[in-house]
Parts: sequence; C-alpha cells; structure tokens
Amino acid sequence: MINRSGEELITTQLFQSVDMTRVGFGRMGTPGQIDQLWQHFEENGEMEAIAPEQEHDNPPLISPAGRVPASVENWGLI
Repeated sequence: MINRSGEELITTQLFQSVDMTRVGFGRMGTPGQIDQLWQHFEENGEMEAIAPEQEHDNPPLISPAGRVPASVENWGLI
C-alpha cells in the first residue's frame, strides 16, 4: 500500500469493499451543467443553489475528510 494516493486507498479499501459505485472525489457535478444534485444553503429565509464550481468546493488537501460526494444509496452501504 506504499506510494498510493489517499483517493486510491479509500477507493480500494472502502468503496470497492462495500460495492459503492456512485461515489467520487471533488465537487458534485460538472461546471456549466446540471448533471448532479447541487448543494444548497439558506440565506434570508430563501434556499440558494450552489453551482459545482471550483471555488465552491473544499480544497484538495482535505479530500479524505470532506470531498467525497456519493449517492444516498451508496452512503447507506457504509
């Protein structure tokens, strides 16, 4: 397991071991497209969508702790 990225280790040791197939790293969706559910936040009592742009994501440094979008069904596997 030496010389493997954190993403590689999490994928092989966790995602594949429980058959998580709809999971990944980084922002949810493709910039400029609506191909995934978007995150939302509340501002002044209104819900606002957060587009999947680079500036709306956590930095790559914390990928193992907060950059793993997955389907609800896949989160239920772990």
